[in-house]
Amino acid sequence: MGETLQLPGLDARSMLPSGLYDRLAGRLEQEHGHQREKACCIVDETARFLTLCATYPDTAFAPSVLVDQGWHAFILYTRDYAEFCDRIAGRFLHHQPTDGAAGERPPTARDTVEFMQRAGIGYNAAMWDPDVGRTSWAPPTDQQDAEQESIGEDGPSCVWTESEPSCIWAGSE
Repeated sequence: MGETLQLPGLDARSMLPSGLYDRLAGRLEQEHGHQREKACCIVDETARFLTLCATYPDTAFAPSVLVDQGWHAFILYTRDYAEFCDRIAGRFLHHQPTDGAAGERPPTARDTVEFMQRAGIGYNAAMWDPDVGRTSWAPPTDQQDAEQESIGEDGPSCVWTESEPSCIWAGSE
């Protein structure tokens, strides 16, 4: 396939504030029953997915179920999550699923994997079940951007849904 694209700064442990990596992995162990090694892989792949979303802001992606679990865990630490988003994307990455309104087909985890393969981006295949992941992350609309700007310096607004995770990142260190 050729050379694998290495997205910059993909060492999740060094990308996160001290101690947060272990807290996220611990939350995934507690809430989802994952073994420590798998929980750490989920944290790594979640950071990669969010980096993918930041690197390709005009492309909609869908996370795998495991990556979505990591995203849900991360977003609970709102200040750390907002700082991470600002650092990697220059803006807050909203967890906002699309539902295929207006006849559009929302992206799937399989679409995200295919994008990473076409672009030569490395990813942890064990964290991506391409047949799972029913929601997606889409770039914000101009209206959403305007609403975000009106929030000011006090912090971002969060949209929480009951849906499965919606963003995917892929890349290897």
